[in-house]
Amino acid sequence: MQHDDFIWAAMQPGLQLATRVISMNHPYWHSILDIFCYQQVDPNRDPRPLVDKTDLFSVFDRFEPGAPPILGQQRDNFERRGFDSAAPARVAAQFLAERLDLIITSCGLEKNEKTTWGVTYAPHDREVHDMRITMEINAEIIWPLLVPQYTAAEKAMCSFMLGATLLHELAVCI
Repeated sequence: MQHDDFIWAAMQPGLQLATRVISMNHPYWHSILDIFCYQQVDPNRDPRPLVDKTDLFSVFDRFEPGAPPILGQQRDNFERRGFDSAAPARVAAQFLAERLDLIITSCGLEKNEKTTWGVTYAPHDREVHDMRITMEINAEIIWPLLVPQYTAAEKAMCSFMLGATLLHELAVCI
């Protein structure tokens, strides 16, 4: 796929959608990248069994009226001292630019499980200097973009799904 111009051309609308959303500087993307915009979700709201529970966080725009006071005075102290809460995001973006592998594959799961449009993971058994992050995109999203039997509307929907999946998986990386 790396050198297949036909596949890359078919993926362009989805890639452009993801790029435009990221480039528009929407407050939500700023919030994802700002460590002060995460609030822990009350564990009582998580219906999963206790053994499956992990800490859940929600993201909000901290400059919106009524935004929760995350970290409260600690946040204010950090900001007064010049802490740049966007710095970790810049480091993460550089890391992803250097170490993100995009793979087109079948993301069908085991029998009786739902198919997923994308998966992102990083092996935890490697040192940071060797680490790579792998983003797998389900080939079934891209297939309709490659064959002439699909209508322009169907291809547009697949491009939208590709763009949305890429954005979702990038958010997972961050």
